[in-house]
Amino acid sequence: MGCVIILPVELLPSTLVQLAELAPPAGTLLEESRERRQRQDFEGAIELVKRARDLVEAHRDPLSEAVACLHMGDLYRESGLLGPALDLARQAERASQFHQERRHRHNRAITAYLLGLLHHELCSYSEALREYRNAREHLDDARKRWVDVGRPDWVHRCEMLSAWLTSLCGCLTDPPPLGTEEVLFPIQCGDAAYAVARGKVLRYTLATEITVDGQRFQSRMRGGGPVPLDIAAQGEYFALVVPSDEWAGPDTEEGDYVLVQRERQPHMEGPGVLFQAGEGEGWVYGRFLRDAVGRVSFRPKPWIIGGAPALNATVSVDKPMGYVVAVLKPVS
Repeated sequence: MGCVIILPVELLPSTLVQLAELAPPAGTLLEESRERRQRQDFEGAIELVKRARDLVEAHRDPLSEAVACLHMGDLYRESGLLGPALDLARQAERASQFHQERRHRHNRAITAYLLGLLHHELCSYSEALREYRNAREHLDDARKRWVDVGRPDWVHRCEMLSAWLTSLCGCLTDPPPLGTEEVLFPIQCGDAAYAVARGKVLRYTLATEITVDGQRFQSRMRGGGPVPLDIAAQGEYFALVVPSDEWAGPDTEEGDYVLVQRERQPHMEGPGVLFQAGEGEGWVYGRFLRDAVGRVSFRPKPWIIGGAPALNATVSVDKPMGYVVAVLKPVS
């Protein structure tokens, strides 16, 4: 029994680590590994990281070794190989000790973050809390450096991760009883604010209730009663606040959440959301529909049969789209 933490791509340690100072061959392989992982090709991603590790070990480069170990550890964590993942994260931590300069604080923060996730999933809650706090301290230094060098994109990533770490620390003040298995995943409450959604696991599904920041929510299919949630082992999930009544259908009200399974290539019909960038950017609710030749595209609400699909070049790469799998309603 234990805990499974499901993370979107933007909160994965292997996504957040800096590759800028790595030797080009190893850095290129790790970039390619990230792309494979985003396509759910875990075997291909692991093979590329192994090749990168072979390169950095041959050149005895501790900085690159730390990053390669972190990448491998993160992939193993997602695959459920927590023991080997923890060994790799500790190797990354040891290798990073050779680099105490301020510019390396960012990657040290990400290493501590990975260690925290692994201890959390292994139910070593005090160790997890210690590592999460270490990560926040390093992140604070890293954020200041990114401000100094004029990198607002990395400043935002630090703020985003710091908010998520704060939520994880809060979650550990109320750990589940021993023997309880639960799933955790982030709910984005703003541009750089996160809450932790927690659900007990019943076999391979979550119970009908999820707790978000101490408030209970009940999962329902659209228009139906309470149902257990079916969570895919390597799926990516996030939740969006319903901004107004009937935003996601007549049964949704302001203050509800919709639980979304992220999808990079829509393959079936069903209700969903898409992040529309540009003027008036934000999440749009609608449906994925199949046309006469079998292509699936997104049409915003209200959708028009035969209307033009909304999938186009303005879709955000970082916050793409997904299927709505349940509505989360507050439990009074």
